[in-house]
Amino acid sequence: MPRSFESSVEFPDSVDQIFSTFCDETYWEARIIATGNPNAKLDSLIIDPGETVTANVSVSFLGEKLPKAITKFSGGELKFSQTQRWVRIDGDRVQGEIDVAVSRVPASGAGKALLVPVANGARLDVTTIVEVKIPLVGGKFERYVGGLLDDDLKSFQRFTTEWIAEKS
Repeated sequence: MPRSFESSVEFPDSVDQIFSTFCDETYWEARIIATGNPNAKLDSLIIDPGETVTANVSVSFLGEKLPKAITKFSGGELKFSQTQRWVRIDGDRVQGEIDVAVSRVPASGAGKALLVPVANGARLDVTTIVEVKIPLVGGKFERYVGGLLDDDLKSFQRFTTEWIAEKS
């Protein structure tokens, strides 16, 4: 049964600053390097003049970084392919869609995000659904992935805030 996770983070930066950062390929490359995972890469970045940014990222996790139950089903390596689409939906809001495909494990994930202005910057609200179709351990894997997503969102916020501060 799919699990839903909700998270929010706040930025001291404006929606415009954050969206402009998403349009910078060096930002995406640096963000991937900052994960510390040598098996992560930016496969493509498409910037549409109609205010849409699409980033395709692939990531592999080796067995020593995974819970044992997951390693058993994944054969020792888990590969994720993630697509993020960010679209300006009006003058001051940006909507995001995140799709995740997982190889070697019957699992998938999808998320919706909304970046909105707040008094001192911007807030990103994210709702994610994770589904793992493995009897007995699927729920455990979904909770594990949910924890990773929350940690990843916080890391993303820190990295993006620091990136914008350094580039200003």
